Formats: sequence, structure tokens, C-alpha cells
Amino acid sequence: MSWYYADGDEQRGPVSDEEFQQLIDAHKVSGETLVWKEGMADWVAYKTVAGDPSPPDTQGIPATAAVTEVDEPASGGNITCVECNNRFSFDEVIRLGDRYVCAECKPFAVQKMQEGVSFTSKSGMTIDQMLDSDYDNGVMSCIRGGGAVFRAHFFPIIGVSIVVFLVMGAMQVVPFLGALLSLVLSGPIIGGYWLYVIRRVRGEETSIGDAFAGFGPGFGNLMLGYIVSSILAPLPLLPGVVLLLIAGFASANAGEANVALIAMGVILTLVGSLFFIRLAISWFFTCAIIIDKKMKFWPAMSFGRSMVNKHWWSTLGIGFLFGVIIWGVIFVFVIAGGALAAVAGSGGGDSAVAFIMLIVLAPVMLLSIPWGICAYAYRYDVVFGPLESQDEF
Repeated sequence: MSWYYADGDEQRGPVSDEEFQQLIDAHKVSGETLVWKEGMADWVAYKTVAGDPSPPDTQGIPATAAVTEVDEPASGGNITCVECNNRFSFDEVIRLGDRYVCAECKPFAVQKMQEGVSFTSKSGMTIDQMLDSDYDNGVMSCIRGGGAVFRAHFFPIIGVSIVVFLVMGAMQVVPFLGALLSLVLSGPIIGGYWLYVIRRVRGEETSIGDAFAGFGPGFGNLMLGYIVSSILAPLPLLPGVVLLLIAGFASANAGEANVALIAMGVILTLVGSLFFIRLAISWFFTCAIIIDKKMKFWPAMSFGRSMVNKHWWSTLGIGFLFGVIIWGVIFVFVIAGGALAAVAGSGGGDSAVAFIMLIVLAPVMLLSIPWGICAYAYRYDVVFGPLESQDEF
């Protein structure tokens, strides 16, 4: 009787009973190894047929690998499908052998196993392989996935976020040096924050020290990545701004508004704003790529832009949705504060609005921003996670 058995992602065999026993003795086949021989309805773990010539008539996938129960991971329920590389909750995947696939990819994975073809493993990919591949996880998938991570690690993420926000704020108020400190240190701080949240998304062990990992070997590249992208992204705004300044001086000298110049300046500024948003989103993951994949800043900017631009609108959509939430809440409570002040009939309207924004909006910001970062980290892990470390520094 000929046996077939699974060796990692590959199907081996046929081997005779004697050869199969030798594999068992050599511990190359264990009780958990998936096996199949003629007369069996399905592939099953060897422990289910050992000593029993009549293996159970399992139902499900024909003549490939048995679907086994999935142990819920410690990462809060996020599992990556080896076929599409998207991440799913615990109850949305099945396990084929030692790999997880989503329901949509299951037929393709089963077909591959029937044909003796290995799973497509999207880990350790090169840059060229990544550029030739694609991904597909939408806005709501990222928000749900990020939300699951945020809930699973709520207090650690909130705590680290508060520390990072306080450090970023403290830099801004340093007399005379605030702008310089912000320019030099923002990249390393943002990179460390990215690394902390990304590791949470992956279910890896992490600590608050990861949030400051940017002050390590990647410091220079993180600093340059932040500075260069912050300078290049707004450049499309420059022609419109310059023209508006010229229009202002011309109008002041002439004693009347130069409508033509102002209109042209406004149009150029609006067009430039579109290009600015395009570039800012394209380079959004620059610091994350640098610190996670140990890539120098310029290749990280170029690679990140190429990958993001494959599905640019959905990357923008994550931030847009959280922006709508934040500004929607701000609008509602500003209106409510003004109404309360008007009803009170006092001149303390500004104080009332400020008080309401402090009490209500601070928690909204504190919750929505880390959740948004988790959603983007979820997106990052799907898009860039398979790339092998570049070890460029």
C-alpha cells in the first residue's frame, strides 16, 4: 500500500509501508502529519489512523488535506491568510495543514494541494516580488482589524500613545529650539510609535521601549525620511502661494484687488493641494518601513509610494473616515456650546465652548487617533509585512 504525506507545504510520496515506517522511526512523520493512502476519503492526521486500517470517513475537502480546528491566536484574533495575505478574525478562517486560509481562498488552496503545489507563502518576499504582487483589504477591513487590536491591547496602546503625544507636544514648546527639535526628532519618535503598534498588530511581545526604538541604528534614516517627505510633499502648493503673495503686493500698490492674479493663485493652490494630499498619503508609511524593514530613507519612500499607489484611495479612506468622526464631533459640540452660552445669555460663550471641547473632545481624540493608527498599522502589515528585512543599517 502506498502512502502520501505532507512535508511542510509540499506533498510527498508515494512510499511503501516499509519506507513509511522508516519515516516514522526517523521522526519525519509524527502523529500530527497529514497522510493519505488509497481507500481513504480524505487526508487526516496520522494519529487518527495509526493502528486502525479503516480510517474515519471524514467529509469536506476531497482527496487533499483535512481541515483542522484553528487554535485562536494570542494576537487578539487576527490571522493572515497565506493566499491573499489579508488578515481575518478567528472565526473567518480555516486551517489547511499548518496554514490558514480565508473562506474565499479555500477553493484555490484546496486545488493547489490536489495538484501537489505548495501554498503561496507571502513571507520573506523581495522588493521586486512585492512590486509584482497585489493586495486587497478595504477601509472597513482595516478599521475592524485595527479596532480588534485596539480593544485587545487597549490600556497599553493608550498608555504608550499618551507618552508619545506628550513628548511630541513638549518638543513644540521648548523656547527657541522647539521647531528644530520637532524637525530632527519627529521621525524617530513616529517610527518608534509605528513599530510598537505594528508589533501589537502582529501579536508579538512588545514594551514601551519599542516606542522609542527610533533612537537606535535607524535614527538618521528616520530623521531624513521625515524631513525629506515633509519638504517634498508641500512643494506643489508653492506656485499658488507665491502667486497669491504677488497678487497681495500688487493689490496693495495699486490700491485695489487684482482679481485675475488672486483667482489664478487660488486655482493653483487648490490644484497644488490635490498633489500635496497625493504625495502625503503615498509617503505615509515611510517611517514605518524604515524602522520595521531596516531600509534606508530614499528606497523606503520610493517603495512605499509604489505600493500605496496600487490602492491609494483606500489608504486615504481610512484617515478620511477617522477625520470625519473627529471633526464631526468637534462641530457638534462647538454648536452645542454656542447654544448653551446663548441660552445662558452671558458673555461666557467662549469659556463654555472651551470647557465642552476639553471635557468631551479630549477623550474622543485620545480614542480615535490610536484606533486610527492601529487601523493603519493593520493596513501596513498586510501591504508591507511580507517584505523581507533589508538590513541596510
